[in-house]
Amino acid sequence: MATHTTGLVVELNPATRIAARAGAPVAIVLAAMAAAGFLLGILTPPRSGPFCTVDCIAYPYADAVRFFPRDYYWMVPGILLAPLFLTVAACVHISAPAQRRLFSLLAVCVATLAAGFIAFDYLVQALVVQPSLVHHETDGVAILTQYNPHGLFIAVEDLGYLLVAKAMLLLAMALPPGRTGVRALRWSLIVPAGLTFMSFIGFAGIYGVEMALPFELAAITFVWIGLIPAGILLARWFGRSGTGATAAHPV
Repeated sequence: MATHTTGLVVELNPATRIAARAGAPVAIVLAAMAAAGFLLGILTPPRSGPFCTVDCIAYPYADAVRFFPRDYYWMVPGILLAPLFLTVAACVHISAPAQRRLFSLLAVCVATLAAGFIAFDYLVQALVVQPSLVHHETDGVAILTQYNPHGLFIAVEDLGYLLVAKAMLLLAMALPPGRTGVRALRWSLIVPAGLTFMSFIGFAGIYGVEMALPFELAAITFVWIGLIPAGILLARWFGRSGTGATAAHPV
């Protein structure tokens, strides 16, 4: 079903209403998880690598068990963040104008990959690395632990947040321009995504083979801070979509 208002076609189909009603609260929770994760991350001091200054641990990081679970609290919202972001992307895909759903579909696909990588990465820390250290099973743990600045954890996390940044950019492209509040929403997605990509290129030139850890810190900062206003603005956009206030626009 569609209605016409001031010459614009407003989509009011049931799928859009359901997606908007589901997306609005999830977007708020997404913003809250991003804020909580970023705050916990700030309060978690570095234990190894070039940014550690006090109480540092060294390879093979066997004594990292003494920092569990304190240093892992920030991963809880991080694990929740990935599926929440995927859910929001899916709701945007249903709510977006038909002519822009290619971008939203691509965003869902990329967000699915990001959610898988990030959730896997963090769960390995909690369910593999720490139990292994508790039981003194240290073989192979050094390459997996978050404390290794050259380890697999950092590499997978970097990939995950690069994918999140790409999905944010695609979601911005899926939103119809010209409506009240949409411009701010699009920029809240574009700016952190752009900063993430630029930091990847910049840190590759500055740090070379040591770029993984600096880029991880930058990517988390840009993405998590960006998702706070983006989540709030997305909730408002879903609210307008659910009442038929979001109109379809030409590309």
